[in-house]
Amino acid sequence: MEKDIALILPMRENSTRVKDKMLRPLSHRWGGTETYSICLASLALGTLCNIAQSDNNPFNRIAVAISPKDKRLMKLAKEYKRIEIIERDDNSVSNEKETVAGIHSYLKKIDNEYIMFMNACMPFVKANTYIKWGTFFRKSPYISFMPVLKRRNYFFDGETKKLLTEMNPECTSTTKMNATYECIHTGFGFQREKIFKENRYWTLTPYDPYIMQCQDSKEWLDVDEEWQWKLVKDLLVGQLHVGMFH
Repeated sequence: MEKDIALILPMRENSTRVKDKMLRPLSHRWGGTETYSICLASLALGTLCNIAQSDNNPFNRIAVAISPKDKRLMKLAKEYKRIEIIERDDNSVSNEKETVAGIHSYLKKIDNEYIMFMNACMPFVKANTYIKWGTFFRKSPYISFMPVLKRRNYFFDGETKKLLTEMNPECTSTTKMNATYECIHTGFGFQREKIFKENRYWTLTPYDPYIMQCQDSKEWLDVDEEWQWKLVKDLLVGQLHVGMFH
């Protein structure tokens, strides 16, 4: 049986590391006689719309989750008529120490069995990438999945400084190291009820989540620091319309 999946885009205005990163203009485009600002939020909402209108859309629900207190985000989201808006409570956007169940308490408002998240801070992930992942997840036997990148490098524990990578100490080539997999922080899927019953997305046992290896790409650029926001801005300069990124 195919899965019932909701694609959810959680967004909030407050950012501790990059000031106003969701709404700060990255570029502009012409639309008739008006000029429109392009920002991380508008890029993400545009991607959602492209997924919603695709003939290959695998999702049963497509929605953005925003707190009513984030008035600028809410106003922008309402311009995208194809996208459902789910209201988040204040704690889910303001308290960094909240539990998984607390942060995503708004998911109690929907009844889809499975959730797939979209990260608004990754503007170059294509609509077709989410469609491909959603189609795989919908038809797969797995209860969860996580897109990852294969890494062969030296990784050390942040506190003990102990080498975490398993390797022969006499080996000097990273190509002979055991692979480590790095999470791509968007598109991961899980059972909705697990959040509220177990306060987690996965059991972190084999195949929960199922690890889906992806190829390195500009798509995985994630804006967590100011320099990354500026890099996205530079990459967008000179582009004529948003659609070419999706």
